[in-house]
Amino acid sequence: MGACTSCEDKELVAPASMGDLQGVKDALRCHAPIDRREGDSGLSALIAAASHRQLAVVQHLLRARANVNLQDCEGRTALIAAASRTENLDVVKCLVEEGAAKCNLADGERCTALMFAAREHQADVVKCLLKHSADANLKNSAGTTALIMAVNGATEVPYSSKHRDDRRSFVETMRHLINSDHFNINATNDQGCTALLVACCRQHNEAVKYLISQGADVDIQSEDGRTALICAVYRNNASLVKFLVEVAGADPFLQDATGMTARDRAEQAQNDTIATYLKKKMAER
Repeated sequence: MGACTSCEDKELVAPASMGDLQGVKDALRCHAPIDRREGDSGLSALIAAASHRQLAVVQHLLRARANVNLQDCEGRTALIAAASRTENLDVVKCLVEEGAAKCNLADGERCTALMFAAREHQADVVKCLLKHSADANLKNSAGTTALIMAVNGATEVPYSSKHRDDRRSFVETMRHLINSDHFNINATNDQGCTALLVACCRQHNEAVKYLISQGADVDIQSEDGRTALICAVYRNNASLVKFLVEVAGADPFLQDATGMTARDRAEQAQNDTIATYLKKKMAER
């Protein structure tokens, strides 16, 4: 008798995070509060299980009516926790399909599950969340969209099968976001940077070319007046400069906040190749 009357204090988070389904069942049978938040972070059993890819535990907790939209001390829900981890599609699907989790709930930094999935280039999770009405145009506290997060987390390393798979997943992530309802490909963050500007700064040529092919505006300027072309010049990326001018139609006469054009920046950096090229293209206009 004494064992079960004190069981209300039995931990749920530890067995849930370890995938100890029987331990979770025992705790619930002894009336441990299913939505109790434990520790300094305020984790619930469902959030812990979702974060640790414990599908069977997640399913059991949902059937036992755990609050699928409960947030921890940082504002994370089970769905956000699941989407933040790679190789966790089954848990994400379970939360949105069986638990009817709200896809657009955000954490304390206003980041949604979609943003985290996009950052990790989890194309299948992004597709699943969009199917369940995730809003790809939402911005976090820094004004960053899921697309900008995806681009910001990308690297261009083509030399192994893993990196090829990563690049394929990255492009698929961008494609799903851009093809979502009413998507704004030219949305800017708090610095006025679009996904295209970020891609240029990151020197991700593949992302730049894809974004241009999908209608990204090549001449949008950031708060300090930078264009995609000026960003490419900053990075001394001659091939990207040529692509932006000749294929994307970038305007080489646009000036940044200090009154300098891309050519001026190239001359300042003593990059004679880019400076000479831009001088020629400006003379042709």
